[in-house]
Amino acid sequence: MSSDNLNPTTILSSSITRRLVNTDNGDESIFSQTNVAVWVLMSASAMFLFMRLWCRHHFSKWWYDDGVLTITWMILLTAAALISAAISVGYHTDDAKRTFFLYQNISTSLTTIGTAWTKVAFALTLMRIMRNIYLRYVLYFVIVTVNLVLVLGMLSIWIPACTDPRKHLRPQHDLCFDHMNLMYLGGTTMVYGGLIDVLLALFPWFIIHRLLLETREKLGLSFAMSLGFISGMIVILRTFFQFKRIDNNYHYLAFLAIFNFLEPCVNIIAQTTPQLRVFCHRYKQA
Repeated sequence: MSSDNLNPTTILSSSITRRLVNTDNGDESIFSQTNVAVWVLMSASAMFLFMRLWCRHHFSKWWYDDGVLTITWMILLTAAALISAAISVGYHTDDAKRTFFLYQNISTSLTTIGTAWTKVAFALTLMRIMRNIYLRYVLYFVIVTVNLVLVLGMLSIWIPACTDPRKHLRPQHDLCFDHMNLMYLGGTTMVYGGLIDVLLALFPWFIIHRLLLETREKLGLSFAMSLGFISGMIVILRTFFQFKRIDNNYHYLAFLAIFNFLEPCVNIIAQTTPQLRVFCHRYKQA
């Protein structure tokens, strides 16, 4: 028997290679399911966003929050195209794997930015109707911090774990972090974003109760503007799910893309729902 075959390094390398082959050859249907889910979310958010802009154009006027949401959706559109491209590339060669990770990392970065900016858009909407100076300061705090926390999110996306056997295939491999530290960085970003969603969902209840509306209309409008609470709970649950000890193979990374798009798309839909009330009210008067 050759001495090379008994070399511990060779044995370890072969073991890792066999494990990667076994985990990478997962359920290919996850790719197609992810593709469908992402584009369904994008289509639904596009329809709601179009309705919002149409209502603003015909019944009031566009404002900064509309511009931020429109730019955000365009960012998400680019991210969706990239995740579809990553899925089409696959992982059957080293070059394909490097391309997969590059597209997947860029897509995740864009959805992270898009998620933060949907919160900024909602904060701007609330600031437009907010009269309490202290609550306005809270909204300023939200706008600044959700953008600052993006730094932690980008670090967790682009810097690989030192123990990741696919580290050499990722776009950045000159620097590495401990795996748990990376998970805490990414988890902090997601949990903070989820808490901000919950916080912003509470604001309408402080504002709308002062409006001269019927109680039924106040409750309906407050509930509609508080739907971001759902996305906040989604992202917090996703954070705990991500902390499970699961190998980050290509199918799992593609599956996580659904959650990356779920929060910002739900936020866009939630922020558009109050505009449907305006549309329905005008339709009844016509």
